[in-house]
Amino acid sequence: MSDRIVVMSAGRVEQEGVPEDVYNAPATEFVARFLGASNIFDARVTGADAEAVVVETPHLGRLAVPRARAAGLEQGAPAKLVIWAEKLKLAPLDAPSEGDVSIPGVVEAVDYQGQVARYFVRVGDLQMQVIAMIDGRPIAAGTHVAVGIWLGDCAALPAGE
Repeated sequence: MSDRIVVMSAGRVEQEGVPEDVYNAPATEFVARFLGASNIFDARVTGADAEAVVVETPHLGRLAVPRARAAGLEQGAPAKLVIWAEKLKLAPLDAPSEGDVSIPGVVEAVDYQGQVARYFVRVGDLQMQVIAMIDGRPIAAGTHVAVGIWLGDCAALPAGE
């Protein structure tokens, strides 16, 4: 493994840093998409302080992203909310919530990949990808679920980057 990585696009450096920092706090939308299965949603910054940046998105509501994962964003700015597919949790609607925020959705499709499955979940008019380990059988298409989001696993970027 490398101590540092550089992500480039069209001959331009998009981001440089230690792998964990580049993955957890991507500098641009290109980096977020390049480094994994990410859900990226339009958002607007509705609050910001030294600890967190609050972004608001349709259907997901207001989410407080840690400041370390939302550099350069200030009140009122358009933004992109990044949520990695493998960081989301699926649970039955009547189960205790997993995550800081739990949002109802419906599994639209399942891509079985051996020990994991990629779920395509409809939340309002948004479709989210969730990658999860399979315990027994994959969740069937058509199942109503709760999508659990841990705010510490989200990032926010300036829009248009």
